[in-house]
Amino acid sequence: MKKQITSFALLLGAVIYSQQIDTQMRDNAGSYGANFKSGFFQTQYPVNYPTTASNEWWHLLDVRHTNVDNNYAMQFAGAFGDQNLWFRKTANNGSASWSKVILQDPNGRVGIGENSSFEKFYIQGGHETSTALIHANNGSQPHAFLTFWASEPASSYTGVGIGNNIRNYSNSQSFARIGNDQGGSYMRLLDNEINFNLVSPTGVKQQTLTLAGNGSIGVGTSNPEKKLEVFNSAANGHLRLSTNDVANADMSRIDIDFHISNRNQTIARIASRYDNSNDGGYGALRFLTLNAGQMKERLTISPSGKIGIGQIYPQNELDVNGVIHAKEVKVDLNGWADYVFMPDYTLLSLDDVERHIKEKGHLPNIPSEKEVLQNGVNLGESQKLLLQKIEELMLYTIEQNKQLKIQAEKIEKLEQALITQKTK
Repeated sequence: MKKQITSFALLLGAVIYSQQIDTQMRDNAGSYGANFKSGFFQTQYPVNYPTTASNEWWHLLDVRHTNVDNNYAMQFAGAFGDQNLWFRKTANNGSASWSKVILQDPNGRVGIGENSSFEKFYIQGGHETSTALIHANNGSQPHAFLTFWASEPASSYTGVGIGNNIRNYSNSQSFARIGNDQGGSYMRLLDNEINFNLVSPTGVKQQTLTLAGNGSIGVGTSNPEKKLEVFNSAANGHLRLSTNDVANADMSRIDIDFHISNRNQTIARIASRYDNSNDGGYGALRFLTLNAGQMKERLTISPSGKIGIGQIYPQNELDVNGVIHAKEVKVDLNGWADYVFMPDYTLLSLDDVERHIKEKGHLPNIPSEKEVLQNGVNLGESQKLLLQKIEELMLYTIEQNKQLKIQAEKIEKLEQALITQKTK
């Protein structure tokens, strides 16, 4: 800016001193001909001066073409009563429009529309004109457009924003693309909200992120009701947390902590675990809670889908290290013990059972104490074995009942025989 002012001063000095002229009177800045030459002029009745000019005193610096028959000139003008400076090139048109020269004030501030008493750079416009554009002309490649705006016609008087290939208002359309063959994006800073928006190459707008006035963050929703609300279509409703695999480490992890800020204490955690391998890797989930000041793992889902409660490395579909209390447990089995009642079932004699008990210390086909302590009890199989023994016991009881009936009949016959002998 100082360079521009210096160049203007040199130009002014060259005109005045080279031609050795005094300030002349000229009302019409668009006049040309033999009687209108280069020089420094003044007027109280400006014609073809800047549109702000009225019946007040103005200066005019006029640098004209050497051919007096055309109206080619470079001109500077300014009113006596302010610090504004105007410039134009007539281009053979005496009523050509003027442009206001941007100047730096004594305090180093620059203003467009009006100077500010505070900001170093200040732009003032109206509801539709308070905008700025930076354009990168990339030739045959897509162009880049960076825009800034204050006030949003048809949307908000107080909203401000920044856009990539987006104007706040154009052709009666809010947030319109500048280059219609490419997409864009923009951020809006509103009274009590900030939102981020994307525009597709076909012009479809999408508000992707919202910082709401209630302190909530919305992803894919413009009206979040919770501190963090994520919305997407049913086919794409995913939320991803990512990390990098740590070289030479046993595992990589991502944790979600539930934290009490004023206590500076984490009360629960959901942790993921990744183990790298040549066959694609393994992932697991762990759930931890705080108890007596210590975080302890309560539930684990292994890479193979096995669940451990109180077991960090479950070996079965569900491993529980503790007591299970339930109103009902349903177990699916392959077969039941009713085969005991089939005609071809071989029932051990009670003598054989007695001999097995004396030798083994447990019933036939029933696990020993040592086996139970080592391997646990299969609930379904144990129920089937117990039923087998109950049904075998029932067969023994039925057989004994038959023997008792035979013995009772024999006893009755003997009693009748004794009675008959006594009566003779």
